[in-house]
Order: sequence, then structure tokens, then C-alpha cells
Amino acid sequence: MPPIAILPLAAFDIVWEDLRLGSVPYPFDVPSHGATLDERARLRTAVYEDLERGGLARGRQLDPNLHDALQLLARPHVQLDTISTLDRQRGLMLYAATVAVGQRALLAVQQGGTMRLEYIRDTALAASLVALLPPHQPGPGQQVSVPAKELAQPNRHSPESQTLTTMLGEPVLRLGQFAGAMFDEHGVGRRMPGLSWFDTEAGRYLGVAGRGRDGEDWATLSPADASGLIHRLGDMIRMANRR
Repeated sequence: MPPIAILPLAAFDIVWEDLRLGSVPYPFDVPSHGATLDERARLRTAVYEDLERGGLARGRQLDPNLHDALQLLARPHVQLDTISTLDRQRGLMLYAATVAVGQRALLAVQQGGTMRLEYIRDTALAASLVALLPPHQPGPGQQVSVPAKELAQPNRHSPESQTLTTMLGEPVLRLGQFAGAMFDEHGVGRRMPGLSWFDTEAGRYLGVAGRGRDGEDWATLSPADASGLIHRLGDMIRMANRR
């Protein structure tokens, strides 16, 4: 499905403010543009002229499709999001979210100085986010769980810690985290527990943390591919819906 719009961050900043949508939602990092009121006024004029040339506005009236997409991003019922580093050497960052209200769903991607907005299927919230990551094979090894404290101080006598040390022993090429939130009819959000991922030359791994039956914090690391990440994110939504 083609994007609704690919907006420079300055344009996104201006139209978001003009629609009175409140703070830009997590995980996006959109700076305020224009150091003075006069600069911001000139920028606003330039933004709407550019939007009109692109067929996304008439005067200062936004195209209805773009208007509705921004409203959906600001007032979702469910959201999945990621902040990821896609290239550690170049510092290439990705900020993205998928949101939905009923069967209306949207992907928003902030990358390289722009914000891309695209309608998606409501069943593809997880898949649309995971598809933004470079493809990579699952890393070698099997799932392993250890007390979280052993991440910093591995138990040399524990086979699980030895396996974990092997998984974590290679340089990390890419890494990030996925999380999400559910919102009630008043817009009050409840964040879901997140998960992390990282890539080495050997492959991709998924990490989750949680409280064990013993009351101790545990960390679980497992090889992961795209389908595994999609499944875990789908589980996050299903578990949140039961609460």
C-alpha cells in the first residue's frame, strides 16, 4: 500500500501542532522547529505551500486522508512501537509505531529526517514493524533463561550462563526494543512489557525479562527470526487484551 505521506519533520511538527493533538507520542523524537515566533510563522507558511504543491493540503486545510491518519496516530486504542539502531557504526536510528482503532490501522516511521505514514491491515501491526528490520537468520544455540543478575555477573559454573556468554560474546551489529500500549476511551494508556533484540554476525536474538515464581527477576534469550518476533509481539497484544 503506498504511503499517505512522507513528511519532513518540520512539516510534521507544524501540522501536529495546528491540529492540537498534544505531545508527539512515544517513541518519536520530533524537535520543535523555528527558534523564534517569526521564524516559526515563516516556516508554517512554507510548510503549507509545500503540502499544497504535493496535493496534501488546500491552503491550510489538510487533505482528509492525512488529517485522519494523524488523528489515528494521536488517539489509538492499541499501539506497538520500536526504537532500534539499525547500524551501530553509522548511528542509523529507527523510530516507528503501528496503531489501530478497530479495523483502522496505521504505520508511522521516523527515519532520516522524515515521517512516513501508511495505512496497513489491522492484523499486521506486528508484521509491519518487524518488516522494518534488516533480514537476518536466527542465531545459533537454544533458548536459555538465567537470573537477571547473571547478565552482569555470569555464574561460571552454570551451563545456562555459559550458553548466554557464548550468545553475547560477539560484537553487536544492530539492536533495539519493541513495546506497546493499550489505551482506554479517555486516552489513558497502559504500557505492555517489552522485549529486546540484537544482531551479531552469527544471527539474531530475542531477549525478554520477567518475574519468576521465585520472586526473582529472570532474563530469557533465544534465537529469533522474523516470524518469531511477530509471534511474540502478537502474544503481547493478546495478553494485554485479557487484562
